[in-house]
Amino acid sequence: MNKKINVKLASVQFFLMAAYASYFNFFILFLSEQGYSKFECGIIQACIAIVSFIYQPILGYITDHYLSYKKSVLLSIGCVLILAVCIPSVASILFLLGLFVVIHAATTRQLPVLLDGWIVSIRNKHPEVDYENTRGIGSIGAGIASIVMGLVIGYLGYDKVFYFNALLMSLAGILLVTLEDINDEYKQEAKKIPLKGTINHLVTNKTYMCFMVSAFFLNVGIKMVNTFGPIMMQEVGGNSVYYGYVMFICGIVEAATFALVGKMLMKRSLEYIYIWAVISLGVGSICIFMVNNLVLFIIGRVIMGATYAIYTVMALSYVNKVIAPYLKATAMGVLVAGTGGIAQILSSLCGGYILEYFNMTQVTFVMIGLIILTAVTFIPNLLKEKRTTQ
Repeated sequence: MNKKINVKLASVQFFLMAAYASYFNFFILFLSEQGYSKFECGIIQACIAIVSFIYQPILGYITDHYLSYKKSVLLSIGCVLILAVCIPSVASILFLLGLFVVIHAATTRQLPVLLDGWIVSIRNKHPEVDYENTRGIGSIGAGIASIVMGLVIGYLGYDKVFYFNALLMSLAGILLVTLEDINDEYKQEAKKIPLKGTINHLVTNKTYMCFMVSAFFLNVGIKMVNTFGPIMMQEVGGNSVYYGYVMFICGIVEAATFALVGKMLMKRSLEYIYIWAVISLGVGSICIFMVNNLVLFIIGRVIMGATYAIYTVMALSYVNKVIAPYLKATAMGVLVAGTGGIAQILSSLCGGYILEYFNMTQVTFVMIGLIILTAVTFIPNLLKEKRTTQ
């Protein structure tokens, strides 16, 4: 059972994250090719974040109270497939292009969160499930997809991003059908709590709220690089093919980081692991923004991949630690909306404006400020952990 279930989960993660990367790593270049400026691309990203901010907590609440993880994931994949096929055909109609891209991106962004929650539910029943290493395989899939997508764009054009995304998402969906649909024993308990009670439970959880504020600042930095990475790489002498190779390297490093963090969880506290995410964000930012150099940009982008891996494992484990079992999907939805949605709005609008009118070296000061805020706002949780362990 151990090998069989982990092979299934690794295969699902491989194709789902490959689909995710094939879209988010390159669709900004598709918009740029359509004539959008950096600032306009930022506005579209902000619209995606606004929709995500509204949509993600709602879907999390519905999943906790009414739908299983399996149904939520498969319905989301169905929506993504329809939109991915339609987007290239409406490229000349700006309103429809923007609308379809926003809905597609917001739905796609929620899929890894739902899948992670589903895997945790499976692991509660089957302790042999290895989340960290199977998720690492997903990062390798994302890296391979980035290389292939970079080559496809170079030879066939940017619109192929969406067809490639649809193909990979279809393969992930087929594999997901074979996974066990866990009947969550806590769902009846969740149904007893009204929406107001759910909100109150999360807002009054000081540990959770403190982490969300800190993670918000961390994610503003990560998402600024993720959003504008392809454009920034062009400014230091790279292109879409180069970026594909860089993202492949990022995938390998992420996979190794997922495995390493999985081992660290057995020996170190989650708070300790989070500090490493803050440190890697700082080092990566210096390499990317402080020096206008292609090699250092690549090194910095790879380090940012490690930052993402550390944060992903830590966030999932932290919510699992501090939130009641019957509200975990809602809590993750709110966390992703706050640290992903709002952070994406700020990083898209401000990042687009800054990169349009200022040089990359000046962005370093913005990143330093974000790193300081990330660390300072997490201090209460560090102190709480220290008191608990004494």
